[in-house]
Amino acid sequence: ARVEHIVLEGHRIVATSATFLATSPSSDFTLVKLNVKDGVDLAKYGYLQVRLDGPKLNETIHILGHAAAWPKRFAVTTLGGPGTVTSTSFQSLCQADEFAYRLDTQGGNSGSPVVSTDENVVVGIHNCGGCPDGDNAGIKINNVFDILKAQNI
Repeated sequence: ARVEHIVLEGHRIVATSATFLATSPSSDFTLVKLNVKDGVDLAKYGYLQVRLDGPKLNETIHILGHAAAWPKRFAVTTLGGPGTVTSTSFQSLCQADEFAYRLDTQGGNSGSPVVSTDENVVVGIHNCGGCPDGDNAGIKINNVFDILKAQNI
């Protein structure tokens, strides 16, 4: 399926559509691939790698995203300290078998990558704020890969 959307690089349109690859409503994520216009090279922006074994207890993390529809926001602290994984097996308000972390987030952060600060790799996807005890929760990246594998992606 094709999704219509405009992606800008400065004032230049680099993509006007994306191809739907997979979704998991229960895990609150969808994967699409941008259909970049001919002659456009986005390599200068780099990419994020994943750590397939997911988050580690007590590791320092941060979130990259567009909180509250603002451009390019980083969530790195909570109450003045670094964001930290507090549980690798957590029943969130959103679903079972997630991981929990202390990190200040805002509406609009859902779908953002949760990144290990020390290794600079994605360990999960943020999908649930306002959990009990002040934690937030995310889908472990290894669970995302299991879902994608089950959908032959």
